[in-house]
Amino acid sequence: MLSLNRCCRFLLVLCPFLLAAAGCEKVPLLAPSGSTITLTAATSALSANGTTQIIAQVIEAAGTPPHSGTHIIFTTTLGSIEPADATTDVNGRAIVTYQAGANNGNAIITASSGGATTGTDRAIRIAVGTAAVGSVSVSASPAAVAALGGSTTVTANVLDVNGNSLTSTAVNFTTTAGNLSSGVVFTNASGAASVTLTTSQQATVTASVGAQAQTPTPPTTPTPPTTPTAPAPPASSGTASGSVVVNVTAAPTLVIAPPTTPPTT
Repeated sequence: MLSLNRCCRFLLVLCPFLLAAAGCEKVPLLAPSGSTITLTAATSALSANGTTQIIAQVIEAAGTPPHSGTHIIFTTTLGSIEPADATTDVNGRAIVTYQAGANNGNAIITASSGGATTGTDRAIRIAVGTAAVGSVSVSASPAAVAALGGSTTVTANVLDVNGNSLTSTAVNFTTTAGNLSSGVVFTNASGAASVTLTTSQQATVTASVGAQAQTPTPPTTPTPPTTPTAPAPPASSGTASGSVVVNVTAAPTLVIAPPTTPPTT
């Protein structure tokens, strides 16, 4: 049987090795030097509070994926990423979710692991909210109101730069005549925002996204009521607008016939 002193000496010698082994298990795996990280996203434009999947592909200098469980750190300049620290699978891929949040702007997303990083040159960029607007088209129903006054529903349909409906986006409405039920309306799940125009005069209603609408100039010649104007092309700052003309139907003409002379008997 070992003496007590010998047991204590044995434990003192063994403890440093046990502690070192335990410490090694807690060190996260990182991509080795010379590795590259490539990011891909399911879309380049999102509505406010939208989400999309982000994939990071890690490849070592030898052309093979790193050990499964390699940690990848994600960062973004707008919104958030869940989880911000993800691990790779056996193919060297880590998948996370980008959450746009309520603010408008352009998100720059990067990833890093050890000495490997995408940097800003290989980062991905996602336009969010009004920064993602591609076009605005406007229509009115009915397209004309009575001469004595009436109401029509004006609807703006907003698309992003990829042609998808842009939801939860503020649309500014202005008119050259009459009254609008609201000056600002947020798009619904279909990317549409509607207001009611009440007028007794011809009116041009303009819908703008991404900036305050400019006061439109009344047309000098009547515009066919069923044909809305073409949407303006998107600007680099993420603004777009469109307009529609609501006409007034001609008032009916009352014709009073002269009295007839009754026949003589």
